[in-house]
Amino acid sequence: MLELAILAIYVTCLAGMIPIARGVATNPNPRPLRDKKVAEAKEDNRPVWERENGKKEMEKWLKGFLAKLKRTSTRTQKCRLISSVERMKFENDANAISWQYVRFGEDEGEIFHKNKISHEKIKLTDYQKVLLKSDDSLKDRFLSRSEIKQETGKWIFQDNLQKRKISEGGEALVISNKFGDLEAVVRIHIFDSFLFTKDFWLNSLTWKIHFEKGKILFTNTHFLYYTGYEKAVDEKINGKQNQIPKHENVIKNFVNVQLFHKDDSKKEDCLGWITIMEKADEDLRTILKEEKIGIDERKKIAEGIKNGYNYLANIGIFHCDLKLENILMVGGIPKIIDFGLVRDETGRSGYHEMGYVRRGSKFRNFNSLCKLIRK
Repeated sequence: MLELAILAIYVTCLAGMIPIARGVATNPNPRPLRDKKVAEAKEDNRPVWERENGKKEMEKWLKGFLAKLKRTSTRTQKCRLISSVERMKFENDANAISWQYVRFGEDEGEIFHKNKISHEKIKLTDYQKVLLKSDDSLKDRFLSRSEIKQETGKWIFQDNLQKRKISEGGEALVISNKFGDLEAVVRIHIFDSFLFTKDFWLNSLTWKIHFEKGKILFTNTHFLYYTGYEKAVDEKINGKQNQIPKHENVIKNFVNVQLFHKDDSKKEDCLGWITIMEKADEDLRTILKEEKIGIDERKKIAEGIKNGYNYLANIGIFHCDLKLENILMVGGIPKIIDFGLVRDETGRSGYHEMGYVRRGSKFRNFNSLCKLIRK
């Protein structure tokens, strides 16, 4: 079904080319104008990111969607501040495993080993300065990593979001959403526990929208299609920051929205993702449990998972949470999903811009991720 929807979008794009080509090849007459209007009407059914003014349409959809997201949090301002260190890039990535204490000053901070021996100095982000400004008592004192409380907050569902919910986890909420004729999935991934609470809602946010593909631009004689991100082919950077995973056994992200605090002028501390991705039929665990498929089909699925995992490893992404629930089936093809716990060998900006890898030293170090998994 998904493949047919994408094909329909592509055909619609091609249909939009025909009247323009005719208009150049022949003298102006009413027929090309009518054809152009018909094509433009069809384009209205395409996903917002495929339209000529996709960014404007996407902004409109996003503002309406964000207004519906509300939740509670059981963590404190101190928890938020300590957690913000987990998202930082250290000079030594190994410090992501062993730091136990942090101390904040005006513009600088410092992380420490368990015996309070200094690891390294850290330059405070704009967002950390905002948090410290709201509570001066958090400055110039040792704050322990162990003081981060367990989050037991709940989503407050509005509109029909509850009916559209596919899954809900510790950090992420996944719902179905229709964009034009395309059935897709929206994944809301929270990195700051206060995100979407009454203390940190829409008026505190700003964002950056990243499209997997660029716009289709028409000229007088032909069209140009600009790809936003290239396919990653190996783990070597070679100046190729705008690369992302593209493989039939890896879930496809169409759009990713990075969320930031409005006072984060450098947009250096991403506080969450809104990711629009292809919609699956079922997860592999459900399919195997219901025993719907035979041994040949199982072998084919296993081969697909292996191919997808090997591809990710070749481009420097190591999935640390591969399980049956994180394999979805799309038109009979297995897709690896859930990039919450992955190690990145490259540091490519495209990976975190499009929602495949989170920033920070924690996600550059395998041992720090293993520690999270054991929890």
